[in-house]
Amino acid sequence: MSKDPKIIEKEKALKDPKEEIRKEEHEPVIVSGEQGKDLMTDDAAKSPARGEVFTIPNVMTFLRIILIPVFMFFFLTSKDNPDRMWLAIGVLVLSGVSDILDGIIARKFNMVSDLGIALDPIADKLTQFAVMLCLVFRFPNMLVPLLLIVLKEVVTGIFALLTIRKTGLIKGARWYGKVTTVLLYIMMGLHLIWPLLHRIWPQTFLSEQLPQTISVLSIALCCVMMLFSFVMYVRRYVLMLKEVEKEKEEKQDGE
Repeated sequence: MSKDPKIIEKEKALKDPKEEIRKEEHEPVIVSGEQGKDLMTDDAAKSPARGEVFTIPNVMTFLRIILIPVFMFFFLTSKDNPDRMWLAIGVLVLSGVSDILDGIIARKFNMVSDLGIALDPIADKLTQFAVMLCLVFRFPNMLVPLLLIVLKEVVTGIFALLTIRKTGLIKGARWYGKVTTVLLYIMMGLHLIWPLLHRIWPQTFLSEQLPQTISVLSIALCCVMMLFSFVMYVRRYVLMLKEVEKEKEEKQDGE
């Protein structure tokens, strides 16, 4: 009569306890169900470039961070030299294009790395913060999404660090985070480009400044999406932490 596989495993553990400890240290957290599987899967797990630093996508992300002070310089000096606003917008477009390309390259050529997953959203948020900070000087209503994005990133950042510490998993952006980013760039783009379009077509319906109604509506839409994204990210991190605690309790009960 053959022994139960679980009994055999326990006997091996008793014979070599060090081997069992090594196994537990390297064994990923396994959670039943599709939701649990998605929560506890590392986004860079299957990438051969997981531990790399100087990949093409990461270099492009570093470039986006370097472009932030360049944008701010052109924007803040555009009051005396309006043509510099075109340069500021050009820098922002270059940053946005590199953001899209680094994601495509990372996925297509298996260059997804832990650093890239962590650094990419940081570059996004720093860019958004810098643009909104500049716009506050001309559009006071921009202070609302600026404060909201700071609150959102601080709180979710704390949850993310706690989750990484507990699980060792680094998760990329979710769809609601990407939608929020798109809406933010559309909103910021409207406030940046509208005055320039007025200079090109002064005799059209385009006013010298973005109409208050359009400004308020675009800002309100972004704030609603940011709040939704904030709640969804916090919920996701809380679920991940609960899954870890549940797995620990099950292991303790099994012993």
